[in-house]
Amino acid sequence: MRTILFIIGLFALTTLSAQNKATLLISQDPKLAVLGDHKGNDAFTTNIRIASEWQGNQQRHGFFFARPEIEYADLKVQYLRTFLNFGFNHNMFSDYFDIAYSVGYGMIKRRYNGDWCGTQQYNADLYFFANVTDKISIFVNGQVVNRNDLKETKLVYSNFVGIKFEL
Repeated sequence: MRTILFIIGLFALTTLSAQNKATLLISQDPKLAVLGDHKGNDAFTTNIRIASEWQGNQQRHGFFFARPEIEYADLKVQYLRTFLNFGFNHNMFSDYFDIAYSVGYGMIKRRYNGDWCGTQQYNADLYFFANVTDKISIFVNGQVVNRNDLKETKLVYSNFVGIKFEL
């Protein structure tokens, strides 16, 4: 319950804290959505990530941002991850896409051990602007997470595909 209240509070602060604009990002791991994995998780397994991006003022080549996020995966062993990322979005290359990168720190909780583990994350995002409206874009995210919740700590790479809405 505290996690849900924390998330609601973060999203409520979104419109108050952003200097330029705020966005909402919703994404799913496409591999788990379509194929499943070799660990016994079937296709259509939920692995959703929700984030709010608070954009700073536009600079010459882009803008800095802060992005709190939460990820929930309904795996064989349930997975919950909360993060706070800081990064830079390059929006000078084209009118059709942006490239962003960020680093973050957060916590992971797995059902089998019940403990929260601190961990680091590295992201690279590619945003494609949809023709529906200039306030909606489709994005692909690649991330590397230092998985301290596993028996042997290791870097794990994953992808997400989603939609970004400007608020």
